[in-house]
Order: sequence, then C-alpha cells, then structure tokens
Amino acid sequence: MNQNTLLKQAFFLAGVAAVLLSFSRGASSFAKREEPAPLEPALALTGMDLDYPAGDGLEINALKKVEFHLIEGRESEEPEEDWGGGYAEKTPVQKAKKTKSSSAHQPTSRRVRMVIHKVKRGESLGRIARKYGVDVATIMNVNGLRSTVLRPGKRLKVPNRKGIRIRLRRGENLWTLARYYHVKIGDVVEANGLKDAGNVRAGQYLFLPGAKARSGHGREGSVKYYWPIRGGRLSSRFGYRRHPITHKVRFHAGIDIAAPKGTVVHAVRGGRVIRAGYVRGYGYLVDIHHADGTITRYAHNSKILVKRGQRVAGGQPIARVGSTGLSTGPHLHLEVIRGGRRLNPLKAWNGALRRG
Repeated sequence: MNQNTLLKQAFFLAGVAAVLLSFSRGASSFAKREEPAPLEPALALTGMDLDYPAGDGLEINALKKVEFHLIEGRESEEPEEDWGGGYAEKTPVQKAKKTKSSSAHQPTSRRVRMVIHKVKRGESLGRIARKYGVDVATIMNVNGLRSTVLRPGKRLKVPNRKGIRIRLRRGENLWTLARYYHVKIGDVVEANGLKDAGNVRAGQYLFLPGAKARSGHGREGSVKYYWPIRGGRLSSRFGYRRHPITHKVRFHAGIDIAAPKGTVVHAVRGGRVIRAGYVRGYGYLVDIHHADGTITRYAHNSKILVKRGQRVAGGQPIARVGSTGLSTGPHLHLEVIRGGRRLNPLKAWNGALRRG
C-alpha cells in the first residue's frame, strides 16, 4: 500500500470521526433541553378534581379535558364578588357551568306588553284571544268594546296577559285598587313598570294583571274626604322647618291647622279608631286606621270624643282643638301614615283632601 493511499484512508477516518462527534454532541444537547413546564397543580386539581398530583402523573386525556374547560369557560380575568362581600375567583369548571346556565335562564320581564292586532275578515274575538293566550273579557275591557261583533280592519290592543285596564280616580291608590280587585300590589307595580307603589296619580291608566271587571260603584274613588276643621288656618306645612319651641331645623311630619280652642275636629274619612289617649309630645291624640292601610293622626287636642276600637264615619266629630303636648297654641296637628312613612296630607290620596 503506497503512501498516498494511507493518507487518503487517514483523512477519510478523521472525517467520519468528526461527523460522529458532531452527531453525538447534537444528541446530547437535545437530551439536555429543558422539558416543558408541567400544568400548575392548582389549576389541574381544581379543574379535574384529580387524586394524584399534576405534572408527570397527569394523563393526556386529563390534559385535554382541562384545556376543554378553559376554552368553554373563557371569561373576564376579574374575580367575581361572592355573597359574603368578599371576592371568590371561579375555577374553570365553575366558569363553564355559569356560561351554559346564564344563556339558558335569562330573566324575563313581567311588564305588560301590548300588541296591535288588525282584525281579518271572519275573525272572532274568541279566535284572537286564543291566538294571544288571553280571554275575550280582557280584549273587550282594554279596547272598551261593548259588543263581540268585529269589523274587518279594526285595530285591537291585545296585552300579553289576562287582566283589566283602569283609569285611576281622584282619591284612589294602589292599596285601594288591590283591595277592591283582589290583586297583589307588587304585581301591579311590575306590570306597569312603576318605581314604587306610591308613584301613581289621578287620571293615570294602569293594567291590573289577573283582575276581572266589576260593576257597581264600590271603588275607593267614591269615598268622600273631609277637611278636619271647619274653617281654621293652615299655619305650618309638611316638610323641614324651624321648630317654634326648640328653634332647631327639624322635619315636620304633618300639617298644622290653627283654630280656636274647642273647635270640633272631624275624621277625614271613615275607619276604625286604633288609639285614643295621651301621648308625650303629641298630647291628647287620636289615630284612625282606614281601609286602604293608611292611618290619620290628630294631635294636641283638648278633648277626645271617641274610644279605641270604635268605628267612625268620614266627617264624624272625634275630638276638640287644644294645645296639649309640645305646642305653642291651639291647633290641630294632622299626619297621614302609610307603611310607617309620613305622607303629605295635602298630596295623599292624589290630593283628594282639600281645604274646606
């Protein structure tokens, strides 16, 4: 073997050795590469309720399930406030459950809605009522119909529930209507989109869900209201004022009507006497409970003419003007109370109580 051949073999072997060494180093560096970070234990455990630690022991299927819940429950990263006043961060499973349930149980409004129906040839009230899930009486009441005969082309207002539509009379409120028509005040408030039960006025139209029309004159609007003193002078109004004795600004929960001592005090409307006696600050006092739930209070009297439990009629004498209790002179202090709240006597019952 000559010298040139030996040199060629030597270079060939050296090249093979270099290539093998290069492959060896690449495999070594590949083996030493940092492995991907395992799934955080808290996320895996809360998401899957696994009994073994996350990371090496977590199966591929479990990883896929966790990823599925994360995608399905994607929400804002802000924590949700819990009922205890603090903050409770949702787990992926809880987020997924909320996402599905919130779309399936959206709250529905209980406010009454009216649709306009154009009568077609051959249609009857019964057929229209069945179409909208109400009764004939409801459609007739809402539209003021006196006959069931319909003219083609006529436009009818049809509510999305049974009931009647009424116009509030002077002296009426939701309490009197609820009592007369046997409905719940809360249902009336929701059906008409009212802010509260006292947010009504005379002349306003209201829909009473579930109520049926009644004939006769038994509605509270026919009740007569009486000014408690014949004559007299309105000396102090309802609201904040400077107290005549303490000289401090205080809320005056009623109205004062100045009149000579001994002047007859009349009940503003009929009801039952629930208190008759001396009360500190008020002096001799009479409280009368009325059918709509309101209470009228008559204070600073010199003499009481009725007894507790007695039924009285509107305009009936119940006391005499005086200056007992915390008072600077003879006058009647009149309050109107409903649900523990003092109302302005001149605006209660939609302004039905007027000075006479």
